[in-house]
Amino acid sequence: MLLGRSPIVPADLIDEKSFKARLIEPKDFASRAGDKSVVLDVRDRVQRDTPLFPFKEQRAQLDDMKKIDTVIEDVKAQKKTLLVYDQTGKQVQWFQYYLESKGIKDYYFMKGGAQAHFDYTLGKVVLGSGDKSKDKAPAGKN
Repeated sequence: MLLGRSPIVPADLIDEKSFKARLIEPKDFASRAGDKSVVLDVRDRVQRDTPLFPFKEQRAQLDDMKKIDTVIEDVKAQKKTLLVYDQTGKQVQWFQYYLESKGIKDYYFMKGGAQAHFDYTLGKVVLGSGDKSKDKAPAGKN
């Protein structure tokens, strides 16, 4: 079942190339967030702590279709680009079907989602992977 319709017609499936064409790196996503775009955070409430783009974004969980439809109608009316991000870049792939069904043509997703944004802006943190010998002072220099 796809968007409530069954059976699925293979020609209606979005291929990987078409999905990847809509992915933009966090740096590019951030540079596009402005007057000519609407940023939509579709992370679950549990995943949200702070907005990535304060005063520039709207928030709607993927199960809040009323809110999402309101954002989509605003984007269409204002002829703006829709920029969407989730937590890790996985949920937006399914969301693309919904955007296409609503006739949205000018939209992009943040590659890797909010996590990639944090990795880009704050640096990637990998716990337990460092070389512990670098943390020790040379012998006789304590």
